[in-house]
Amino acid sequence: MTNEENQPNSPIALIAKLIEEVLNSPALKPKLEKADFLNTIQIDGLKHPVRDMNKNKKLVKAGNQTFLVTKKGTNYNVTVKADFTVEKCEEQVEIKKGKKIRENYVLTLKAKSGKETDVMISDKAKTDQKVFASTINEQSNGFNHNFSNNEFQQFMHQFVSNKVSKEVEIHHNTGDIGGGRYLMENACIDNGKTTFAMDNGYIPYDDNKFLKPSNNLSGCPKLAKTIRTSKEIVNELIINLQSAWGASMAIPIIICGYAVMCTRYSLFATKSGFPTLMLFGDSGSGKSTCTALAAGILGYDRTALLSGSSTLLSQMQLASERVNSIVIIDDLKSISKDRKEYSNFVGLIKTLFNGQARMKMSKDQKIDGIEVSSPIAFSSNEAPIGLKEVENRCLVLNVFKGCFDSSKYEYFDDKKMKELSALLPDILKYSEDEILNLYCEIKASLKKKHLCVEDRILNNYAIAIAGARVLFDIAELDMKSIEEFIDKIISEATDSYNEIEDKVESVLSLIPKLIEVNFLSERDIKIRFDLSPEPVVMFHTQTLIDAYNRYYSFYPNSQIDKYDFLKFAKNHKRKMKGKSARINGKGGSKVCFRIDGISEFKDLIYSTGIRQGIPTNELDFDDDNIVEELRPF
Repeated sequence: MTNEENQPNSPIALIAKLIEEVLNSPALKPKLEKADFLNTIQIDGLKHPVRDMNKNKKLVKAGNQTFLVTKKGTNYNVTVKADFTVEKCEEQVEIKKGKKIRENYVLTLKAKSGKETDVMISDKAKTDQKVFASTINEQSNGFNHNFSNNEFQQFMHQFVSNKVSKEVEIHHNTGDIGGGRYLMENACIDNGKTTFAMDNGYIPYDDNKFLKPSNNLSGCPKLAKTIRTSKEIVNELIINLQSAWGASMAIPIIICGYAVMCTRYSLFATKSGFPTLMLFGDSGSGKSTCTALAAGILGYDRTALLSGSSTLLSQMQLASERVNSIVIIDDLKSISKDRKEYSNFVGLIKTLFNGQARMKMSKDQKIDGIEVSSPIAFSSNEAPIGLKEVENRCLVLNVFKGCFDSSKYEYFDDKKMKELSALLPDILKYSEDEILNLYCEIKASLKKKHLCVEDRILNNYAIAIAGARVLFDIAELDMKSIEEFIDKIISEATDSYNEIEDKVESVLSLIPKLIEVNFLSERDIKIRFDLSPEPVVMFHTQTLIDAYNRYYSFYPNSQIDKYDFLKFAKNHKRKMKGKSARINGKGGSKVCFRIDGISEFKDLIYSTGIRQGIPTNELDFDDDNIVEELRPF
């Protein structure tokens, strides 16, 4: 209410009291109750003397109606302007990733009949009476008004703008909402201080100020209430993992560490890159158990695990709604050989690694960007996709069957698993500098132990191990007892990564064999020595791929699609800029690759060079001359 309305002897208060008396008067009550928007009632001889009003017109509330009182000398004309009153007003500001996207008001309206209803109006409806009327009519019947433009502005000023009882931030994302605040469905962790929601779902954070996640969000995380300390919770967890997993407990420990570091996804995605978690193993090996454990730490229960058959678009949408949290896809099905689906999955992994928006074409032909802000964890019965550019952006863990004794595992109990989320306030107390220093320390240590491991692989493990260290620090425990097992996991993952077949190398190295078996003619390729210090082979892509697939006609799994080959070749270390040349009578641009170090080409390079008059001392072929990576990771 305005200050004027709060004063019992103010003109507005006196007129409101007068109208209430009129309504209750046996003689005048029927007359005023029958008044509609077309009638004006004149009231003479006020029982309460009213001094001059500040203005000649005022809106007043009485009898669950809103009236316009107009001063006419010593008389007052009373006109019905709305058959309802505004009882309460709540301002709601909708926010998405720290940016205000719209402002709404929730009005509690009380009708003449006494019926109450809540209606939401947009900021535009606050200034446009037609939008206001249509909005109210859409949400509830029996609430009408007959304001002119000026009267409507006065109505909004008196009963809406100046009567906001509370301000509510409606966030369209959970997790990190900026300013050191981490939002969950039932609580907000604000710079180490936890505030739980009230019964209506609102979380107070200042005088008459509240916040809550949008009702449109899927599977919001919840923070557990517990009387136990974080130290007790982590100690109990580690003891149970050791009992259920034995010597392999390093696997769930790394996964728990990964979950901890998901709260810092945006920090690492913009610096070193943040990996996608990829768990694979046989049924019953404990993969889903591990992913559920990660979900529990971040406030999700088992029902929040997405099916592996969910679409990539829905997975990305969830990853954009959650900020510095996690999306878990359980039992991922094998990626189709369909070129578009395969390409989309590869694109998703790359997008998740650096957190950049991935563009998509919408139905109305507009390009929209889906900005992911949380990583995704996959579990699958099948080994991950055999592509180095994917796997070096993943934290790949092989969960071997027989390592996990489910009979000793205690976190199948929902209550115990949900209690893990109570660790979040202590996890979030670590500053960005503390987390980065811990990560750098661990990565430097891993580099000394694993000298020949690609930097990205070490980055992915260093992030997860840093998260595990945070848990052990909270528990006041030392991680040295499992460091040997972690090193073993890294070594095995590196060996597996190094064994991934390079499709481009595979195709190039088979060229001499394809010529030998007459699937390819020497005229179908051209070896040149003038384009670079190393010999170069040129060819038509379709001609070569047709010959390659014909050679593997009885082994379909070894065949390759032309577009897949070009995708692998695009940034390959051997790829050179295409040159225009005639090969087997066909002109146009050809693909070019350096072939130094491919032993299968030794004889072909020598014979071709002799024919082209290259000195024999320049044709010496070094089998150990393997091309190094041109683009460091």
